[in-house]
Amino acid sequence: EVVPNGYIIRLKPNVELKDHFAHVPEAQQVKAASSEDHDEVIVSSSSGEQITVKQFSEFEFGTVKGYTGIFDEETIEMIKSSSDVEQVYPDQFVTASAPVAAGGRGQFYNWGLGRISHYSDDEADDSVYVADPNAGAGTTVFVIDGGIDVSHPQFEGRASIGYNGFDSSPTTSVHGTHVAGIVASKDYGVAPKAKVIGIRVIDDNGDGVMSNMIRGHAYIYENYKNCDKCVINFSVYCDGLSDALETIQDALVDAGFVYVGAAGNKAVSACDTTPGHNTKSVIVAGNLDQNGLRATGTNGSSYGPCVDIWAPGSVILSTIPNGKLGYMSGTSMASPHVAGVAATYL
Repeated sequence: EVVPNGYIIRLKPNVELKDHFAHVPEAQQVKAASSEDHDEVIVSSSSGEQITVKQFSEFEFGTVKGYTGIFDEETIEMIKSSSDVEQVYPDQFVTASAPVAAGGRGQFYNWGLGRISHYSDDEADDSVYVADPNAGAGTTVFVIDGGIDVSHPQFEGRASIGYNGFDSSPTTSVHGTHVAGIVASKDYGVAPKAKVIGIRVIDDNGDGVMSNMIRGHAYIYENYKNCDKCVINFSVYCDGLSDALETIQDALVDAGFVYVGAAGNKAVSACDTTPGHNTKSVIVAGNLDQNGLRATGTNGSSYGPCVDIWAPGSVILSTIPNGKLGYMSGTSMASPHVAGVAATYL
């Protein structure tokens, strides 16, 4: 679903942003109108969700550069007609990769840790994680999500917030905190010594827009593009494809990041969705249940040739805000298991 009047503009590689705005004064006017006192607007999805969107914002990833914003029909037609422009994309609504709250089955451990650290399901003791206690030391994992409760004792001070795309607190997200805990919490994480940095691009309800995704990715590139041992986890989902996001994912992987994404819980081919379609750069993770089978049902894991790896994602125990623990299910939980393994071996 597209954002009303929302667009993402990508310029040609040899065009500078300042030169483009000189050529297209209509775009410059929108930029000028987006002051600190009026730089956000509220847009509504067809389901009634209200999302805060930046009226105007620039981005740059090496030779990939452009801007996002809310433009009327006349202005966007002027932008499209400019010889500076490589491509104009509609902005899109996105959601957390449909996590499903799940009751526990009496276990007070993350069974996924035991499963990924044994050779086969038959010999796995799901309560025992066989791993280096210093797994993840020296690595950084960016959790592109809804934020992290950085004060949770399970993170031992290793969690922080990098980018916050909203005015509200970045530390109250259940989804983002749960995902980060699977990556790097002390007792429930794959890489318990890794640092995690929250990149908040969806709100506490799990809703957001593609233009905010791009700004979050831009923050990582601008501030950490020379990072030696860095992993990105993206447990966010968008129906359909996004060439704009894929271009930026490619730029980050070319810069040396390992990029892991959730296949989605629509029980459809991941090839037809974002991030599943980007087989060039994204390690796409599907959800295995405790029987070692693809999670099925109403929120079953997406599947198909674009899924690179299957990982535990059903009834996973991990961190939630206010120092608590909780169970969640979905490919959102499978992806951080893979990201944690990547952080362990970098």
